[in-house]
Amino acid sequence: MKIYLASANLEEIKWAAHRRLIDGVLTTHALVGAEESDDVREHLSLICRASTGPVLISVHALTSAEVYRDARDLAKLSDNVIVQIPFVEDVVDSIYRLSADGVRVAATLVFSAAQALLAARAGARAVVVSMDDLDAAGRDAGAVLREFRGVLDGSGTEADVIALNPRTAMIYLSAGPASTRATASGRRTRGPACSTGSGPRRGSNARTTIGWRRRPSPGDRMPRPSGASGTTACSSSPPREAPGRV
Repeated sequence: MKIYLASANLEEIKWAAHRRLIDGVLTTHALVGAEESDDVREHLSLICRASTGPVLISVHALTSAEVYRDARDLAKLSDNVIVQIPFVEDVVDSIYRLSADGVRVAATLVFSAAQALLAARAGARAVVVSMDDLDAAGRDAGAVLREFRGVLDGSGTEADVIALNPRTAMIYLSAGPASTRATASGRRTRGPACSTGSGPRRGSNARTTIGWRRRPSPGDRMPRPSGASGTTACSSSPPREAPGRV
């Protein structure tokens, strides 16, 4: 299992990386903005240098063409960048093109095993699922993770599943040992904080994340996310999707 810190705070990232507590970082423009940095691109570059592993950075664009350009630009920051792109119909082609260009992509806004499978086949190296959204929808996160893993494994498609903001460690047990490949954790700005002992300052913008590998399968349907930037979730039993929809 791998651990990723969801944060844009350099002090936190350096502290955790120096002690080998994390395998990578997950950040968003909202988290970077909370740090009140004068130069966002330079701040992202510093995060890449501070992390010894992958750094997941979300695009800040809407249209397919803008997403493609923004992702290419972010990938130039460092070889360890993985670009987070929302998995919506308009950008599926961009994910495919970026993958063909050698840019690593993590698909967000993934709520069903079917979506995860399609994202992986389009070229995404990982799918990011929001635990908060699953909880809000009354989904069983453990069942969702098992389903994702089963579908991805069954299809022979390689992709990591990253679950953000698990409320308890029981998610690992409910998902089953075979489903878990990686986990990431950090402090929350509100709500229960992760117990990390004496470390980075309190009240930071880090979020708790979990990640592991699994593959998508058709099924359930999830509601649209609450819109919180940087949150990832896992989906439980397969969401019901209308035929032909991504």
